[in-house]
Amino acid sequence: MGGWPGNGVLRNGEAGRIVVPTGYESSILIWRDGKDIAGVESQVESSFKVQANTGADYAFVANDVSYFAGFTYPVECFCDATSVRTSGCSANLWNNGACPIDTHVAQRVCKNPLNDDQTTTVAHPWFAACAGQAYTFPFDTKELSNGICQTPILGVMFCRMGRLIVLLGGLFG
Repeated sequence: MGGWPGNGVLRNGEAGRIVVPTGYESSILIWRDGKDIAGVESQVESSFKVQANTGADYAFVANDVSYFAGFTYPVECFCDATSVRTSGCSANLWNNGACPIDTHVAQRVCKNPLNDDQTTTVAHPWFAACAGQAYTFPFDTKELSNGICQTPILGVMFCRMGRLIVLLGGLFG
């Protein structure tokens, strides 16, 4: 747990691991190697915190996948490499045709047209295939997993981006 490893590149078939301390809360942006960060990439948002409303005295892994800002790659998260999906969407939205906002397409990022709309209650049609599985509009909260991948001393979650796997883990203490 020597601190955040910073930016890195995972090639197809490789895996990465992030171990976090209790109190961790952050996002991991997923973007294409060699491209600049646009700030609207696919994201894995996660935390590892003691939550007062649970009555437990240990930290819970909470995570979601967000395409609310935009989309680069499909992302899904699981409790282990073979279990049922806890959050995320496997649909490759690039198969939907042209991105509705072309400001970042050269970077292989599709900005969500509803990114600045805090009142909408439905996903934009380009993002609709992932509604209810990944954040696609502000209150698309069905996909939030909280404490699903949990023991009293350890929270672990695997997230897959295409063929890449990132292990997100936290150790209570």
